[in-house]
Amino acid sequence: HFFGALGTLMFVLGLVAAAWVVGSKLWTLFVLHQPTALVTDQALFFVALTAMIIGVQLFTSGFVAELVSRNAPDRNAYRVGERLGL
Repeated sequence: HFFGALGTLMFVLGLVAAAWVVGSKLWTLFVLHQPTALVTDQALFFVALTAMIIGVQLFTSGFVAELVSRNAPDRNAYRVGERLGL
């Protein structure tokens, strides 16, 4: 669950940053009617893309780890009876 939560957080932060970059470009073009630089000329765009890629990788790693741990053969082998002498 740790990697899934961290991956989701990273992806959402990257998505918000990318939306901010695109939104500011659209605001400048259509509301202020001023020319503006390309989206790819801004460093925040690449930071947002990197955050989204890392988020997907972390989420996928957490998902695969969860699948592996759920399919472990001795997952439900509890030894409570042995320790308590029952």
